[in-house]
Amino acid sequence: MIESWLPERGWPKGVLEAVRSFRQGHIIPWNSLAYGANFAAAVCKPTSEVGNKGLGYTRIDGPWEHVIITTQTCDICEDGRRKPKMPWISVAPVYDIIPLLSQAGQENQIRTNGFTYLVPLTHTDMSVTGQLWVTDLRIEFPLEKSVLVNQNPIEAFACEADYNDFADKLAWRRNRPAIDARVRQFVTLPLGAALRNGNVSHEPIIEMRLRCGPSWDRVDRAKLYSVVKDGTSMAPIEEQFLEWQESIAETIPADLTLLPTEVIEISALRRTLSLETVLVDYDDVSS
Repeated sequence: MIESWLPERGWPKGVLEAVRSFRQGHIIPWNSLAYGANFAAAVCKPTSEVGNKGLGYTRIDGPWEHVIITTQTCDICEDGRRKPKMPWISVAPVYDIIPLLSQAGQENQIRTNGFTYLVPLTHTDMSVTGQLWVTDLRIEFPLEKSVLVNQNPIEAFACEADYNDFADKLAWRRNRPAIDARVRQFVTLPLGAALRNGNVSHEPIIEMRLRCGPSWDRVDRAKLYSVVKDGTSMAPIEEQFLEWQESIAETIPADLTLLPTEVIEISALRRTLSLETVLVDYDDVSS
């Protein structure tokens, strides 16, 4: 069906030329979106403002000025393909989140990957004092590639490693496993409490990672990894995690083993470990 929507005599030349300038992670100006909804069971405030019955689309204009491209670079440019097949790109909103924060410590949690759906932008143009520019991956929506004509890409990230990290985060959101509910109840929720009340210091931690076995949905053992800044004094934070685990030991079911937390510097984080673990989302440990 979609094939019949594509031009029979080739794409407009301006589009084919424009897409060559863009990659995944580039920013473009765009300030609206639309999503489908059941107005009788509205979840979001903008949905309830449209009506109270039937199915349809909610259109929102103006909550942000820019979006980031989440489509893979090869699907944007389609280099080498005689007849392009991908007429759309996917994008996610970009905005300064500082005015929206309501709790102390949230800015640092976002900067250290604590909310997996919020990705901080690292390019110098995005590093403005008093601001924290992020892309919000909770919603992605399509734009036809024609919107790229007469546009110049805006860089979102400071270096190639950051662009690769963005690609990894996008892939992880689609590939993350469903984890045994007991792990959340007996491990990650108590971890969130320990971070909030200061029993475990949040300051040196870049991210928390979790490994479970024998499978993610049927867990009999779990292990946390605390990834910290290079040069962090390891002994104090290792002691904090040891004391925290001792304090919750009696609450953990007999058929669930929480192995000792391993503290590692960010430079020592192996890619294999990244692939075998999942990020602990601070939004998931805040209940």
